[in-house]
Parts: sequence; C-alpha cells; structure tokens
Amino acid sequence: MVNSTTPNSTPEKRWRRIWIVLLLAFLTWSIAKPKAFLNLWLTPDQQGSLWFQLGDYERASRAFEDPRWKGFSLYAAEDFSTAERYFLQYQDTQSLLARANALAHQTDYSGAKRAYEEIAKRYPNHPAPAVNIPVMEAIIEAIKENPNDKESKDGKNSRKPGKGSKSSEGDESQQ
Repeated sequence: MVNSTTPNSTPEKRWRRIWIVLLLAFLTWSIAKPKAFLNLWLTPDQQGSLWFQLGDYERASRAFEDPRWKGFSLYAAEDFSTAERYFLQYQDTQSLLARANALAHQTDYSGAKRAYEEIAKRYPNHPAPAVNIPVMEAIIEAIKENPNDKESKDGKNSRKPGKGSKSSEGDESQQ
C-alpha cells in the first residue's frame, strides 16, 4: 500500500499555511485600506480621540460624531467660526469659554466680551472672565483710538492683537 500523505502535508502544516495566508491577507488589507481597518476596531469617536491626541485636529474633527468634541477639534485646527457654531449647542463652562475664545480669535471682540460676561453671570467663580473681559475692553478701546485701522462699529477688526496679550488662563501668549 502506498501512503497517500507526504511528510509535507500533515494537517498541522496545512492549518499553519492557512493561518499564514489569512494573516498576510489581513495585513495587506489593513495597509491598503487603513480607514476600513480602523473602522473595524474603533468607533468614530475613538478614532477622533486618537487623531486629536496625535495632533491631527482636522482629521479628528472629521472623525468625531460627538458635536462637542468636533467643536474642540475644529478650535484646535483654528477653524474658529465653525467651532463657534458647534459650541453654541452647549451651555456648560467649557463650551461657553471655548465659544468666547473662538469669537476673540475671529476678532469679534465685542461678541467675545459679551460671551465672557455671560460666563461671569452664570459661573461667578470662574477665573477666565476676570482676565478676559479687561483684555477685550482694552482691545476694543485700542481699536476705537486708532482710526487708521480698518474697523467696524461692532468691535470687529481685521487684525489680531500682537505679542503680550493674555490667554484665558492669564498666561502671556501670542494669538
């Protein structure tokens, strides 16, 4: 009788080959289609969080489904007008402060001042309004005093404040 199995085709070796082929196919697929690979393992918000932590804020804003996190990603990507629209949906401290900051970054200093005043009214112990309201008032006053700048009557200006302006935490920063 002739043995029909050769030493190279034992059941263990066949399974090992199958697993290797499957693993190689999976790896090839994950490299060729990384978005599909991520979708298999991570929710959109988890993907957004990953991109946010990696500093790719534009990609994070596209990945997030949570509107609040989408707003924070857009803010970090410096898309302040779109971020402001997302923050309008929420009335918590962080969202109100982010909206006020977004308005300031858009050079809508009067709007930012009103937003900081709203934070001060709702959250009297929050430190940001105490720092930012005087900064907004100083910027608005500086714009009024310098008629050579292109300005509008509502406190908007085409230029941003220079070095030495304070952030909401009171740190010296350049905007």
